[in-house]
Amino acid sequence: MVNGKLLFIYYGYFVLLSLILIPQKMNGNTVPSIDSLKQQVSEINDPVAKGNLLLEIATRYQGIDPKQFVNYLDQAAAIREFRRIPEKELNIRFMYGIAAEQSQKFNSAKEIFEEILKEQEPEITDSTMVANIFFKLGNMLRLEGQVDQATIHMNKSKDLYLAMKDSLRAASPDVALGVIYKTSGQYEKAIQYYHSAFKTYKAHKRHQSMATCIMNMANVRTRQKRFDDAIELYGEALEISKSVQPNEHMQAFIFGNISNLYSKQNQFQKALDYAYRSYDLRKEVARPEEKATILIGIANNLQNLNRYTEATKYADQALEIAQEADGMLEVKERSYELKYKINLSRNRPNAALDAVQQYLIYHDSIRSTELEKQALELNTKYETEKKEQEIALLNTEKKLAASQLAASRRQVYGLLIGLLIMGGLLSSIVKLYRKTQTQNNIITNALKEKDILLREIHHRVKNNMQFVSALLGLQTEHVKDEMVLSALQEGQDRVQSMALIHQNLYQDKNLTGVAINEYFVKLIRSLFDSYNIKPDRIKLELNIPELTLELDSVTPIGLVVNELVSNSLKYAFPNDKDGHIWVSLNENNDKLILSVADDGIGMTQAVKETLGTSFGYRLIKVFKDQLRADLTIDGSNGTNIRMDIKKYRKITKIPTDV
Repeated sequence: MVNGKLLFIYYGYFVLLSLILIPQKMNGNTVPSIDSLKQQVSEINDPVAKGNLLLEIATRYQGIDPKQFVNYLDQAAAIREFRRIPEKELNIRFMYGIAAEQSQKFNSAKEIFEEILKEQEPEITDSTMVANIFFKLGNMLRLEGQVDQATIHMNKSKDLYLAMKDSLRAASPDVALGVIYKTSGQYEKAIQYYHSAFKTYKAHKRHQSMATCIMNMANVRTRQKRFDDAIELYGEALEISKSVQPNEHMQAFIFGNISNLYSKQNQFQKALDYAYRSYDLRKEVARPEEKATILIGIANNLQNLNRYTEATKYADQALEIAQEADGMLEVKERSYELKYKINLSRNRPNAALDAVQQYLIYHDSIRSTELEKQALELNTKYETEKKEQEIALLNTEKKLAASQLAASRRQVYGLLIGLLIMGGLLSSIVKLYRKTQTQNNIITNALKEKDILLREIHHRVKNNMQFVSALLGLQTEHVKDEMVLSALQEGQDRVQSMALIHQNLYQDKNLTGVAINEYFVKLIRSLFDSYNIKPDRIKLELNIPELTLELDSVTPIGLVVNELVSNSLKYAFPNDKDGHIWVSLNENNDKLILSVADDGIGMTQAVKETLGTSFGYRLIKVFKDQLRADLTIDGSNGTNIRMDIKKYRKITKIPTDV
């Protein structure tokens, strides 16, 4: 449905910000506003007091306005007397780490946080900061897909909070662990952590956070397609929200999600009623894009109720808002998509054709704009860094030549003047040596920058592939044909398998090879998640050696494994049958022996004879030829597919850092 996804996005934004936007109370008094704090800064002369006020203002902007957050942090850091105080210096560095994290500069943030952690060893002097750092590191690892490490860091954060008897802050890692388990499909574990956080917030009468935990649980039930349970939970959150002031953001979010759930169950009248209630709460204060999005949701439900005239009115209102504002391409795209459906239902082919033409214009514009922007950023960064490296190297050569010429002249003068100038000559040689060392450092740094650039390129390639994967995922929302849907999902899995290769490259010390063991674990885990396979239903057994292969070898092998494991997950265990899948890769007599087997229903001779017509089999055949491999298929007892690969290149020694 058009309304469900977009309503969730925009209302979710307001719920995430609600803890910051709602005025807090301190000892019965409202915390001073940002404007009053700024006024105090202009009137105060004491450097320590001024630094404290600037950090307070920066904290207020955290999560709301990143530029102002860094601006006031820089002002505090510029006060020397303030930074000479060790705890203030530590706090400033910690906040710079937060700024880097919020700007998605995870490597910089990690470097700052890990440096602080080292300074806190072996005896922690600031437990609260260390607990916060573990939480931040865990969150970044979660976003990077390193689920196991993220879980470890979140538990460390929670343990420290509990050791300080700060149960309220310990609830934050519980919520984060709930998100981790929800994302990995372990829904009941996610519910347990959300419920644990809810009990803590309830004990402290934190109604805002209580409602948010309930809504997270509702989201889990929605993912499980337990829509009635989700609606009941949203009702509980709605009741709690009555104790939150102001509560319009939260209630609008809840109404929007209930509307979405009723739409999923084809109860369009109920969905429409809740969409109206959501709109009534937000129409006066909503931003243009949010308001237009809600109107599209209303129009979509009206269209499903065959109330085409009203649906057209709301779609036109959304389009009018979008056309009056800059950008809002996605709103325009959705509006014309809806107008196309309405006109098609009303048997107005010309109007439907006009609408779909406009839809395609904005659809293509959105996709091309994103891709062009990413390509331009990558190319600009690459060209800039390349030129900077060339200039640095040329300057180094020029300085080296000049130094050598000067040294030669000094040596000639030394021979002519004799022993009286020997001391000066020795001094010059020492200076030359130091200059040479400096130039060597410049060259070393240039090589390190090249290493960073290569990692950035692999990172960008991974991001672009994930973007393509996301586009395929979005496309599945508009497809009802099961064959087309399956093809899109298979394409999405293939793109994801290649993205994992580039992710491994930029995360590893070796930029030319991929550790096949780690790559297979991530690849097959993502396939299990993609097909929503529970580990206790289909057990996976891997036999993969510690082997590093070059990129040209890993890509076809990874795609072959993607196809074979996907086929086992889709066809080998019908009707939720239990079973096993075995994946092994071993090197023997200058060959790689790849085997993917299962104990499923097997493969009849008739099925084997029709394999050549499938896209997946043709893809495997192309890679078989590319790898100069022999392929054998045994479908008599389960399915066992073996590929003896003769053409591959491995890396026996991983290069060390420069």
